[in-house]
Amino acid sequence: ILLLNRGMGRKKCKKQRQQQQQRSTAWSGGAATAYEESPKENDQFERYYKLQGIVPEDEWDAFMHSLRQALPLAFRLVGYRNKSQLLSARMLSDYFEGDTPAACPRPQPVQWYPGQIAWQHAISRAEIRSNPALAKYHQFLLGEAECGNVVRQELVSMIPPLLLDVQPEHAVLDMCASPGSKTHQLIELLHRDSLTPPGVVVANDSSNPRCYTMTHNLKRHASPCLVVTNHNGVIFPNIHLPIPAAAAGSAADPQPPLLVYDRVLCDVPCTGDATLRKNLAIWRRWQCKNANSLHRLQLAILKRALHLLKVGGRLVYSTCSFNPVENEAVIAAALTHFGEDNLRIEDVSACLPGLKRCAGVRSWKVCVDESARSEFESYAQFKSSDCPPHIKLQPTLFPPVSSTLNLNRCVRILPHHNDSGGFFVAVLTKLHHFSARKNGTAAATRAADSTCEAAAANARQSQGEGRDGAAAEEEVVAPGLDGDENEDIGDDDCTAGEDVQAAEELEGAEGLSFESGAGPPPAKAGRFVGFKEDPFVFITEEEGGAAVETLKHHFGAAHSLRLDLLLKRQSCGSGKRLYMTSERVKHIVENNDNSRVKIIHAGTMVLERRPMDGSELQYRLVQDGLPLLLPHLTKRVLPVSNGQMKQLLIQEAIVFDKLEPECRLQLQYISVGSLVLQLTPPTEQPGGGGGGTFAICAWKGNQALRIYIKDAERRHFLRVCGVNPDSELPAPKLPTIHHNDTADKINSNS
Repeated sequence: ILLLNRGMGRKKCKKQRQQQQQRSTAWSGGAATAYEESPKENDQFERYYKLQGIVPEDEWDAFMHSLRQALPLAFRLVGYRNKSQLLSARMLSDYFEGDTPAACPRPQPVQWYPGQIAWQHAISRAEIRSNPALAKYHQFLLGEAECGNVVRQELVSMIPPLLLDVQPEHAVLDMCASPGSKTHQLIELLHRDSLTPPGVVVANDSSNPRCYTMTHNLKRHASPCLVVTNHNGVIFPNIHLPIPAAAAGSAADPQPPLLVYDRVLCDVPCTGDATLRKNLAIWRRWQCKNANSLHRLQLAILKRALHLLKVGGRLVYSTCSFNPVENEAVIAAALTHFGEDNLRIEDVSACLPGLKRCAGVRSWKVCVDESARSEFESYAQFKSSDCPPHIKLQPTLFPPVSSTLNLNRCVRILPHHNDSGGFFVAVLTKLHHFSARKNGTAAATRAADSTCEAAAANARQSQGEGRDGAAAEEEVVAPGLDGDENEDIGDDDCTAGEDVQAAEELEGAEGLSFESGAGPPPAKAGRFVGFKEDPFVFITEEEGGAAVETLKHHFGAAHSLRLDLLLKRQSCGSGKRLYMTSERVKHIVENNDNSRVKIIHAGTMVLERRPMDGSELQYRLVQDGLPLLLPHLTKRVLPVSNGQMKQLLIQEAIVFDKLEPECRLQLQYISVGSLVLQLTPPTEQPGGGGGGTFAICAWKGNQALRIYIKDAERRHFLRVCGVNPDSELPAPKLPTIHHNDTADKINSNS
């Protein structure tokens, strides 16, 4: 029996290898074909959207023709660094001049994007992978993306962060942030004037694996103002801030203030039917009932986001769906729930001139069967129909009775207007706070708070979180604080926990019943689904040990460097990796332990422990965090000439005898270990050089000087020095890039 099982195992493994080889061949454009291309037809889809009237009749054929075409390649150059013009010039001169085939079009800047740092290329992803003439251009995009200088992102996905109007001092929340392309934009806007702005970006996602993917994508930006959290957006917890000194001295048991956000991005999970140009599987599986089932989750996330928004703050709600049930219906339900006097849809028709768009619709039909033939214009019409009893629709799915909601101010992007994907955006402003405290006594409010906290604990346990009992209860509402700032966060009803109930139904948990004051039923113990992180702990100068010694003694850190902003993982002893944060991030980390707020990542890594190999330095500098430390370092910073830097970037390591005399002389006074090479390139260089002063990490050994950066970074800095790396270095291995696509949110929980 054992021999038989072993033989079957070999056959299975061999079959799996053959299937994998077939898929690889098909993906790379080879002759073998592993999958048949999905037919780009769906009668239900066409019938349903003709019924909705979101596309003018005379544009329907153009609309459908565009959906059947491959999506053009789009990407964005990181704008706050002074390298966007350099990279665009190098890209055009190195890859689209001279003997480039005429069949390969040039990428074009997007006119409606501020600063024209977004680019669109009239070729698909499959074409750029399979076309030999574009191989080096493809490697350029992958390499610069690995360095964080290029973000490969769909054009319509760039719209929501631009409409948020983020300022450097703002607290920004991205409710459903994975895979991080929009969060990357938010960080860019926050950092447009400074490396250390006073604001903060909190990027949240419900999926633990997606949080780590997002952290990997965002760490290339090296922002000290970033916090990544792992929570269900429907029950996103309140974040505590330090108690002010005046309040701490005046009250016996002062309550901590809560973080409210100036800007909130609510890019919710959706059916994704506006991404048909790149997600071909949606053609086959599209059904009208999919949107009906997601509507409640989308509304629950939006309601929680509005509670977290500051009065006068701005929220952007967006989906990659055409469906009014996921778009206008959600906005109308929120306006009806909170009141038109408390919320306003902003008119953004004058924003982003050059972007073609359509206005939101005021009426639509709700369909209940797969053929999209049983449609209803109102909830009353549905209730009076002869639909089977198992079909249940919520009243919020239907068009609102009120005609004063200004739903026409919403924005819908159609693919044939901008040769892009489809998208929906609505911009909301919070005019007044809404809180349970305005409708009940303090005792009733406390009872409502405890009910919602119990519901949150049950929802977490139903997901299998905190299996070992280590996770404490999360807060869903503000804990009965006085003052407008904290009342903004409280739930206005908070009796049965509508948002919590929506999350439970969509996550498979049993519905809660709170009749006669009964608490929630005991939850089943589920399997552990993620988050076993040690908490972040900030170091002190007394306890910093080797890290503080490395910075102060060896690198001559000035007093301007805030050593109290360095943090580590608690279980790492003196810390294998040290991260630099802003003061606002420090307040968040110190006042919210892991039992309340699950923090996956904070700040950016600046130091990493290196095994002892004859060096006095126990830590080395990290390239990603070098811009934060460099202004404060007075030792082990070595200026080099342009020629010397080119030689080091090309050869990677040079023995001391081969270095330029001036460089060799300065190295004599530097001990073995980590150091910084600094260069100011000439202002005029052929091919677009002159990208400003830059610095790279290096290592002085016993016999040679070696640069300490990745291969993709070597190529990038060669371009800054005015050298085409393709002519000096061998072809790189293609890095693994986690694509920043809106499709990653399709049918995923918040």
